[in-house]
Order: sequence, then C-alpha cells, then structure tokens
Amino acid sequence: MQIFGIDFTSSPGPRKPITCIQAELSGKYLRVRSLDRWTSFSQFEAALEQTGPWIAGIDFPFGQSNTFIKNIGWPTDWAGYVGYVSRMTRQEFR
Repeated sequence: MQIFGIDFTSSPGPRKPITCIQAELSGKYLRVRSLDRWTSFSQFEAALEQTGPWIAGIDFPFGQSNTFIKNIGWPTDWAGYVGYVSRMTRQEFR
C-alpha cells in the first residue's frame, strides 16, 4: 500500500512548498520511495487523484501560531482555543 506523509501549507510556492514523503508498506517494512516538494495546489491535487489503494497523513495548519495566541490572550490549550473561536463571528475572528 502507498502511504503519503504530507506537510501542508496554505500558500505553496518555491520558498514554502507542500512537502510529501511517498512510501510503500510491504508486510512489516515501510520503504520511502520519494520526497516531493509541490509548489502549487495542482501538484497536490494530482497526487490525490492517484490510483489506490493509498492512505495519507496530512499536517494541516488548523490554528494560529502559539506566539500569536499568547500575545492576544486566547486560550493556549486546544479545547479552550476551539471553544473560544467557535463563539466568535467571522468578523470577530478576522
């Protein structure tokens, strides 16, 4: 089975690409096949269209940086952060 480990960025480009390790699981062995650096969303989308079976683990940037959170006084634990932000309007969040 193919396995993708993807470090996602919301604005891919040459300086900060979406990084992907492509590996293959065979029995109890995991063999790395390639390290890809995708500089556009179209490259990421093409990878998702590959014939399976495959599975991906993706590290998406779901939150704000810890420094930002601390500086503005928001809760620093995940449950507190999500609860606090979920009560905000879109305008308040912006």
